[in-house]
Amino acid sequence: MYKKKISDYFYQNLKLNPKKFFLFVDEKPYNYEDSLKDINLLLKIFKTIKCKNVLCITKNEFTFFNILISISELNLSFSPFSNLTKSIFFKKIIETNKFDCLILDKVFYQNIDIKTQNLLKKNIQNIILINDKKISILKKKISKVKKNNFFLLCYTSGSTGQPKSILLSQKTKILRSNYVIDLYDLSQNDKILITTPLHHTLAFRKLIICLILNSECHIKSTFDPNDIIKYIKEKKISFTMMVPSQLEKIFKNKKNKSKISIQKKVSSSSTLSLKLKKKVINNINGNFHECYGTSETSILTNINLSKDIKNLNTIGKKIKGVHLKTKKENKLEGELLCKTPLIFSGYLKNGIITKHKKKSYFNTGDIVKIKNNNYLIFQSRRHEIMKVGAITVYPKDIEQVLLNNKNVANCAVFSVQDKKFEEKIVAIIEKNLNSHINQRDILHYCHNKIENYQMPKIVKFVKKIPLNNLGKINKISLEKKLF
Repeated sequence: MYKKKISDYFYQNLKLNPKKFFLFVDEKPYNYEDSLKDINLLLKIFKTIKCKNVLCITKNEFTFFNILISISELNLSFSPFSNLTKSIFFKKIIETNKFDCLILDKVFYQNIDIKTQNLLKKNIQNIILINDKKISILKKKISKVKKNNFFLLCYTSGSTGQPKSILLSQKTKILRSNYVIDLYDLSQNDKILITTPLHHTLAFRKLIICLILNSECHIKSTFDPNDIIKYIKEKKISFTMMVPSQLEKIFKNKKNKSKISIQKKVSSSSTLSLKLKKKVINNINGNFHECYGTSETSILTNINLSKDIKNLNTIGKKIKGVHLKTKKENKLEGELLCKTPLIFSGYLKNGIITKHKKKSYFNTGDIVKIKNNNYLIFQSRRHEIMKVGAITVYPKDIEQVLLNNKNVANCAVFSVQDKKFEEKIVAIIEKNLNSHINQRDILHYCHNKIENYQMPKIVKFVKKIPLNNLGKINKISLEKKLF
């Protein structure tokens, strides 16, 4: 039976083996007793100031774990963010949410402008600074704010435009973690690697998995492809979940020809190109999975790419407990709707909660095609669909072709309207190093590989296509910048 609080797993493991080194941050080991010292101090502070809604801005470090356990134990509301959060977005978070406690990295605080520092002091009653495991109180006042009716506030990647704030309960986070354990057959013997920012739900989930299993958890504060390859080998890492941009960097920069040995590697948070799928399969010993889902739903489908070679062009089949259908009844292609026990609680916008009805279908906003064997093919995000004349065009179809060109490192395809309000297909290309291709080369390459109506009318080259911290391209932002 699942426990009610994430902290329950910590205290259970502490009782069983207090000296066990369970957490490794950049190779530095920590045992349960090490954590308990910080947790007790944080609990004392939280109880004294009677805070309810905590905003946390830290690096990928040991302290984040201790903050998580403390907040879970007291059933507080938790909103974690990266220390790389931009000031403009940060200000909006402060102004639109009722936080009564802020925990942040001391260096981050010192580097933000005076205006933002004053905004913090004005809007938040308690400010706690953390630096090298030292906890100090900058501002302290007993809180009278009402507790938010949720455990976790996190944001979507923003790849569809403005990031949405989604709400999750402790129960749902625990359930999502147990689903991953069952899906990938994880055990206490697994050594789990975290390479994504801890504030993101993907890393957050892996922390909880390690607590549930009482297994080793390895956290890397920065992502260096060659270092990650070396670390997996030396520490005998058996499980990790990465985003496509990380996989691309690892297998693009891989210096030796020997395969990476890891029992289970999972790609999550964004769909993979066919080219990258084949590259990973050919370069690892072990099972390589791709899972599909959204921040709101968690995992909906999964495929073991190492064993299911015939269905590489799909995102797999639905997982246990999930119900899928398209928006148009009895149609095998269209907007994907789902029902899942892992569904989020709702959205928070301008301080107002919009709850999701648990028994209703959730619209993912993704266009899929359901094959006869129940495998799903991802077509496009709803807002990315292009109309050329009366014909529907999916950017992914063009991007897959462009990515197969050895001179193309990355690309983004979308449409812009001309003066006659007709849509023109645009291809933004990031060249590989030492490549000298031009627009003519790109169009010549695409000839006979895609239909005439799919041909880009505008081709632009950029030094680097900007990605968010999860390796996703924000096409809306890219369009605004270039057109």
